[in-house]
Amino acid sequence: MIERAPRRDAAGYQRRPRNFPLDEWLIQKAVPDGMCLRWPGDLNSNGYGLIRVDGVKRGVHRVAYEVLVGPIPDGYEIDHVWSRGCRFRDCIEPSHLEAVTREENVRRMTQKRTHCGRGHEFSEANTAWRVVKGVRTNSRICRTCRQHNREQRWARLSQIPPGERVVYRTRRQDELDGLREPTTQCPRCKTSLRAPGRPYCAPCHVKANAAAIAKRKARQAEAEEQR
Repeated sequence: MIERAPRRDAAGYQRRPRNFPLDEWLIQKAVPDGMCLRWPGDLNSNGYGLIRVDGVKRGVHRVAYEVLVGPIPDGYEIDHVWSRGCRFRDCIEPSHLEAVTREENVRRMTQKRTHCGRGHEFSEANTAWRVVKGVRTNSRICRTCRQHNREQRWARLSQIPPGERVVYRTRRQDELDGLREPTTQCPRCKTSLRAPGRPYCAPCHVKANAAAIAKRKARQAEAEEQR
């Protein structure tokens, strides 16, 4: 456990002196920990070091790679190579950093985990892959844990009388079965719906999709800046 530098000291915020080389500043501030050079400054919620460069807070491992190794290709991420002895996400040792694609980075992270959270080994017979919209992802599922969760769920349901079980239904299912009156007015702009039963009118639906896409792009841009 290394001692984190305080955000504010007697002289104010700790900043790199003007005209002080950034590469020398990184090496001077790093704290040796085994084979790693750990950043003693701020960390984000995922444990990656942060540094402010030209008024923008960025991931210190990306800054260290650009300054000490070379430019990062577009769309590439910086991997802390486990096989080279790197064990910390705030490490800035140049020999531990490598620019790889997102797919390669995820594949390496998956290889490092040999057991699930309950201690079951990710063997070929005990591993299932999560499928999203018909496409297999790199996210693994423990078959033993999945079966255990299913058995617990059915055990709980078997103790509840059939007439008292809660069945979750959508508004559209209730409308099709005649249990609810079809929606005829948009709840956002209060205009009449051309197709009764739809949750929103077409303009509101387009605005909601555009807002969701803008939020997703903003989150992706923020995550890229911190890498």
